[in-house]
Amino acid sequence: MSVCTILNHMIRTSRQPYCVHLLSRRLSDSIPPDSDLLNPLRLFVGKELSERYAKYRTRFPSQQCAIICELLGRPAKLWVDVGCGPGTSTMQMKSFSKHILGIDVSETQLEIAKRDVADSATSFAIGGCDNIPMEDASVDVVTAIQAAHYFNIPSFFQEVDRVLKPGGVLALACYLVPTTPTSPRLTAALKHINDVTLRPYTPDSRYEMQEKKYRHLPFKYPTRVSDVDVCYDGVYDDILHILSSWSGFENYCIYHKLMLEEGMSVLDKIISQFVTDEDKTSPHVISVTSAMIASKKPI
Repeated sequence: MSVCTILNHMIRTSRQPYCVHLLSRRLSDSIPPDSDLLNPLRLFVGKELSERYAKYRTRFPSQQCAIICELLGRPAKLWVDVGCGPGTSTMQMKSFSKHILGIDVSETQLEIAKRDVADSATSFAIGGCDNIPMEDASVDVVTAIQAAHYFNIPSFFQEVDRVLKPGGVLALACYLVPTTPTSPRLTAALKHINDVTLRPYTPDSRYEMQEKKYRHLPFKYPTRVSDVDVCYDGVYDDILHILSSWSGFENYCIYHKLMLEEGMSVLDKIISQFVTDEDKTSPHVISVTSAMIASKKPI
């Protein structure tokens, strides 16, 4: 049975009052489009959310780091990771460059990155998509992992063009909604959480750009695409933890004045409309696609 078939079946057959309550609550009392909660500059500023992000988010695949280096065609001396957050992507790049600089607008996230990831070859600093704190033509690689959908793209591309050396590489990557090959029902639930429950609490740009995997953006240089599936073993609670690290979930909880445990309970009850008890107790393979597009500046 396909994911779409399961979704349609659940919509037709669900009669539970709690599910109806959640749906009416989302439609009649969802976050206004102009709310400051949807401002990308204030996402991931909370300490607890940043800690969950660092602990539960997917790590950038080393295979894609290798592809970036292959495209570069020379040893990387300086690699800048823009929108690095707590360093979950930056840590994967350590063995691929002599020095790594991670920059982010969130001081809270950077505190975690400095605590958990920084070393003699890896440093972190305040900086944004239009303010990379490097000299002209000084950087070999610029990456933005699960971040570019919050950027002002024209300003970012202009800034990247300024700091990249001739022959340097820009790579953008985003993570698609997790799936569970071991349970199509759970995959359908995750799709519903992403597409319906949390969408009003997430900036539109995240959906608009990730759905196209950044491949519609006006890159100035020739591009190369690479999709890698990151798969690992997990259980039902691991999936809930992943969802709890999403900014849309955090905004849902803030807007509806829910504690973390209450928000997690909401997620569990929604997912329960799609899955069986066996889905909640069985081990699963959790799969997240890292969709990357890389672009090399002419020499």
